[in-house]
Amino acid sequence: MQDQSAPFFERKGKVIAFSRRHRFEAYLDKVFDFSSHVGALPDGRLYPYHPGKKIFEAVFLGAACQFPAVHRIETECKLGGVLSKRIGPLSENAIGYTLQRYDSQAVFRLGCDVARQLKRNGVFRSEWSRGLVVAAVDGIEICSSFVRFCDHCMERKVTHMVDGEPREEIQYYHRICAVTVVSSAFPVPLWDSFSEERGERSGL
Repeated sequence: MQDQSAPFFERKGKVIAFSRRHRFEAYLDKVFDFSSHVGALPDGRLYPYHPGKKIFEAVFLGAACQFPAVHRIETECKLGGVLSKRIGPLSENAIGYTLQRYDSQAVFRLGCDVARQLKRNGVFRSEWSRGLVVAAVDGIEICSSFVRFCDHCMERKVTHMVDGEPREEIQYYHRICAVTVVSSAFPVPLWDSFSEERGERSGL
């Protein structure tokens, strides 16, 4: 993202300056009508405490800032953080709960719409890909616990030390996989989804 990000992002510390972030969001709305599309995404929660649009924008801006973890997004949403005024207080549990209940196909369609517009604008032109649009699929484990779990958790048996003694217990965890266009000058996420398969599987 080095070249394309220069007009919008503050490279030092990988934090978006307020004025540049405002211009970045204004560009997204002008070219993609991004806010309206995000606001129209189906929300699978029955009694949401935070609007789904707020959650999505927190994760999106956190990714744009290159925050390495959801916990960092939570930190930056607190008082004094770079997203405190734009987003406001938000816990990583609320983020995970909301993302898990998004309609993955709707998010995928939004990513494809953005990708098609970027392609029309010539953003995907690349010498090394010889005119092809190349996408990569990858996954990451985002959280794990021996105590906390939900109905969608994956499970595995793990041996760990408890009071100096090895103990085998069930560990609950989540994995998320994503599809990202990598042939452009900067990566463009198209789709992500939580894996809900049981056992030691990658979810890809």
